[in-house]
Order: sequence, then structure tokens, then C-alpha cells
Amino acid sequence: MSFFLAGYACDSGDASDLFDAVLHSKDPGRGYGDANFMGYSNPDLDQLIEMAGSTMDMGRRRDMLEQAARLALADLPLIPLWHNRALYGVRKGVRWEPRFDRKVLAAELAAEAAPSQLP
Repeated sequence: MSFFLAGYACDSGDASDLFDAVLHSKDPGRGYGDANFMGYSNPDLDQLIEMAGSTMDMGRRRDMLEQAARLALADLPLIPLWHNRALYGVRKGVRWEPRFDRKVLAAELAAEAAPSQLP
């Protein structure tokens, strides 16, 4: 099919999740392109993705991922039409912070101290 709607979440909060799985050419033997359902392939982008994944210099890695994003946007293999926003609610007396991976873990919920219990 020439067009379909799909979504992808980077549970780690790292852009390389999207690049490795969705935008890198399919290469199952090396773990790339597992979610590249559209068959997109750009050898220059693949090289940038792999270089970013193997560098330990975080500044250089960020620069490479930014360059990879610009390259991918020039080809436009994905059209960002919609961004799913997470919506949460808590009541008074409950303290909780949303996570990047959108998981809600009971162990991370905490009761706030009632005003009469404060020192």
C-alpha cells in the first residue's frame, strides 16, 4: 500500500530508537530496520545512524543524529501528521511524575503529607 498511518514510540527517550528501527534500511542480521515497513533506504542516512550508534562522544553523537534528522526530513519518508499526547490525572494527596516511556508504575506513586502532618 502506498500510504498507511502508524505510530512509533521511543521508550528510551533516545532518537536513535526511531532511526535504528524505522529509518535505517532493513538489515535484520544487524538489527536495523525492524519497523521500516515502507521499505525506505538511504545509504548515507544508514551510515550516519551507524556512526552515531558507535560513538561515545555525546556531543558528536548529537550532531550526527541532528544531521540524520535533516537528511531524513529532506527525503520525507515519514509525514508527521499527528502527535499523540499523553493525558494523565491525579487527585489531591497523590504525587506522581510522568515518565518518558509513558508507563505508569504503582511504585512511583506517593501520598503527599497532609498539612497537619508537616513539621
